[in-house]
Amino acid sequence: MAGRMARRWRLAAEGAAAEGTAGARAGDAVAQVRAWQLTDGRVFTPLADATPQRDWSGDRVLRWVDVQTADAEAFARVLVVLGASAGLVGQVVDLEADLSDAGAEREAAWLRVPVPTALSEEGPRFITLVALPSVLVTHHRRPLPALEQLEALLLRALPEGTGASALVLEVVEEFAAAELRTYMAARREVDALARRLDEAPEAVTLEQVSGLMRRVDQLSAVCEDHLLALSLLPQLESQAFGTVVHREQLQEVTRTLERYQYGLKRLERRLEGVRALYSAGLQERANQRLRVLTVMSTVFLPLTLLASIYGMNFAHMPELQSRLGYPLVLGAMVVIAAAQVWWYRRKGWWG
Repeated sequence: MAGRMARRWRLAAEGAAAEGTAGARAGDAVAQVRAWQLTDGRVFTPLADATPQRDWSGDRVLRWVDVQTADAEAFARVLVVLGASAGLVGQVVDLEADLSDAGAEREAAWLRVPVPTALSEEGPRFITLVALPSVLVTHHRRPLPALEQLEALLLRALPEGTGASALVLEVVEEFAAAELRTYMAARREVDALARRLDEAPEAVTLEQVSGLMRRVDQLSAVCEDHLLALSLLPQLESQAFGTVVHREQLQEVTRTLERYQYGLKRLERRLEGVRALYSAGLQERANQRLRVLTVMSTVFLPLTLLASIYGMNFAHMPELQSRLGYPLVLGAMVVIAAAQVWWYRRKGWWG
């Protein structure tokens, strides 16, 4: 399978090499490409012509190329034009693999991670980061709101010596910061839900509790995927991805994600407690309604007995001949019912 894929992208590489940059332009109909270039002031500026050029990989000017496409061929053409080998393209261009992973070759490396999602979003979206000698390529199939935060990252000055590999760590660090912000939003939502459950339990629904649990579980899965991908980085051997040089930054990002993961576990435990409290409240309200029905049945039980007795069809029933029989029986019923209600309320069984 891997051999067939490598041969397939090798043919694409040979075709793109023969056509120059035409291979990248051919994908314009199915790929949205944006590009930024690092200036002398160590700040990224957008390029008016974002068409990838073959000489970008050799001029040692750091660039960022963002590719949005669901077409594997279009993404492959961009990578090939930028000088990626057929083997690297074969590893990276797997649009069906929404799994965190990482890989490397001699002068390049790649990392696939989920993008931090807002609480309102359903399902993680993945982004692939490819670090070439002087170009960072990011790829995603659908628009990513998180990329707006990355564009803000591009506007700030980068330290001297920043390369594509350091830029990958900057992106991952920005993702970690975004995850922390999402975690804080989730914690505030859980706090608000817990307060509503205390103050007005009838206003809280099971869907609200279960939906928040699903979203927090999704955040936890994204964090685990990020930690998995970061754990693979120190094992990669690539000249373009100098994890040894940036080991301290990598460790700091890992520690941040581990703290975030610990907070999410606490949040999951608290949500389990909220759900247990919600279930207990439901059971209590059901018991309360059942208690009212039981007391009402008990109140009407002696009244039903009296009505049953005087509903018998016997010939000799003296009370049936009495003028006061009917009002006396009704009065007895009222007294019995009132005495029962008074007794139940005194015991706290009703009201």
